[in-house]
Amino acid sequence: MQYQEKYRLKVKNQLALIETNWDLAQKRERFLLKFAINFAICFMLYILAAHIIFLNRYREAVTLDDPILKHLRPYDFSVPIFMLMYSGIMISIYQLIPQPQRLYYAFRAFTALILLRTIFIFVTPIGPPHDLIVLQDPFIDGVVGFRGQVLNDLFFSGHVANLYLLAFIARPGRIRNYLFTIAAIVSVLLVWQKVHYTADVLAAPFFSYACYSYFMKERTRVIPS
Repeated sequence: MQYQEKYRLKVKNQLALIETNWDLAQKRERFLLKFAINFAICFMLYILAAHIIFLNRYREAVTLDDPILKHLRPYDFSVPIFMLMYSGIMISIYQLIPQPQRLYYAFRAFTALILLRTIFIFVTPIGPPHDLIVLQDPFIDGVVGFRGQVLNDLFFSGHVANLYLLAFIARPGRIRNYLFTIAAIVSVLLVWQKVHYTADVLAAPFFSYACYSYFMKERTRVIPS
């Protein structure tokens, strides 16, 4: 009972914070319009980039001689990767919703990350390892509709980059620590499943930090929690 009461109080405080901060945000000139346009651009570019990358599967590509992959026997970690990935997304949304301005700039950083990844996929024609196990992602398969057919989208890893971006955006504390932890775990599982080369997951955090640093770090420094 004490735990339930504590949980209800926490939810109540979260809802009150959301209401207060969004009421303040909408009083700023055209903030809600800018936010809606920002979100729409981010979502549309994500879908467009996914379809562009999908067409890349027919492009001639080279496979890499990864010294780590050659010692690994692949296993299907699609379920734990999915659970970790989307738990990170949900917990990040929970933290960001009461912070409309940070959420606004977070979408900008994510949009930049999408564009960077699309560009690098086309300038680095890398094919997947021959013995990979295709990653099953319910969102990509069900919403975007590719059903495991996207293969030549390797450098850099989108799953890892997204999680690290969320970790950089998160406030210092348990949520940020959790996001960094699962980002590292997902990196290992993706390489073990041979969905990505080692270089794909090692490079991802640097692109994530670049997008966070340019589009969020300085712009949100003075925004209160």
